[in-house]
Amino acid sequence: MRNFIKVLIAQVKDSMQQMQQAGGAENMPPQMAMALPLLQTVQAKVDEEGFLEGVLNDPEVFGVIQAYSAAVQEKLPIILHHIFRFCDINSDGGVSESELKVLFALKDALVHGKLDEAAVHIFEVIDQDGNNELTPGELIAFFSKGIHLYAALLRIYASLAFETLVPKVVQAVLKKVAAAIGKDHVTRKRCRNS
Repeated sequence: MRNFIKVLIAQVKDSMQQMQQAGGAENMPPQMAMALPLLQTVQAKVDEEGFLEGVLNDPEVFGVIQAYSAAVQEKLPIILHHIFRFCDINSDGGVSESELKVLFALKDALVHGKLDEAAVHIFEVIDQDGNNELTPGELIAFFSKGIHLYAALLRIYASLAFETLVPKVVQAVLKKVAAAIGKDHVTRKRCRNS
């Protein structure tokens, strides 16, 4: 969250500088000029020791995080299905011991930074017919499985985040942050002081 706010402030500053260079402050939307001090105030508050932890431990915010966790648990069978499809290297409908050994060896090699070993295991995974040569079909099959897994997981987690987590966390956290910086009414159009 701290990094998100810092990135947001940096983007606003960059946009403001570009607009000033393009035509001066008179061409800058007033919302841009008003947003920067507010974002800097929020950043200062978030950077205070223990503030963010206090917000995240708030019962309302914690409840939202628990709801997100429960939603992920509900999607777990779908997630595992996609992972299983990826692990079924030869697409025979099952994951054999040899497929698991190759995948765990690949994981271990990647985790420990042994890219030469990882390359051997990746080759074993891709070379489905075991003839020590990669055909275009084998490459396409492997990469399509990888893309399918990535896209499926991205779709699941993005939908969970944007449907469950982000809107509710923003609602819960915004009240706390606004109160902490002395604002008692926050809408899309304006912030009003207490």
